[in-house]
Amino acid sequence: MIELTVPQYDLMQVISKHPGIRYGEILEKELIRTEVISGHLHALTKKGLVRKEGEKSRFKFYSTGLEYRLESETGVSGTTIKPNKVDKLINDALNTELTAEQQRILKENKHLPRTELSRLIGISKFTLNLLMDRGLKLGSQNREEQ
Repeated sequence: MIELTVPQYDLMQVISKHPGIRYGEILEKELIRTEVISGHLHALTKKGLVRKEGEKSRFKFYSTGLEYRLESETGVSGTTIKPNKVDKLINDALNTELTAEQQRILKENKHLPRTELSRLIGISKFTLNLLMDRGLKLGSQNREEQ
């Protein structure tokens, strides 16, 4: 099993949940600072966990399905990060569902910056980004069904 650092593990969680995600979409989710994301993607590709498809500036990233886990590390506070523990923030965000009222507010205010929109509906910007990505895909499927 391949051991990953915390940022690499978090990035793998996103790529696994969003097959075919593009570099820019990863940046939009603001999971990792721009200056280090390329290095993590390169390391994950070199370890055989991620494959990229597409042309130079339009790569899509996919998990190869190899098993990985979070390496045991001692954090700044002296606590140990336990292997295979799913990041709570990512897990909570991926399992969040908007109420009918929150969906109405979102539809009526899509033109607002995401920071302001997240405050209006009472969720984090991170969660809003994941939900909007999920919602856009669901929205296009719903239009095709109608």
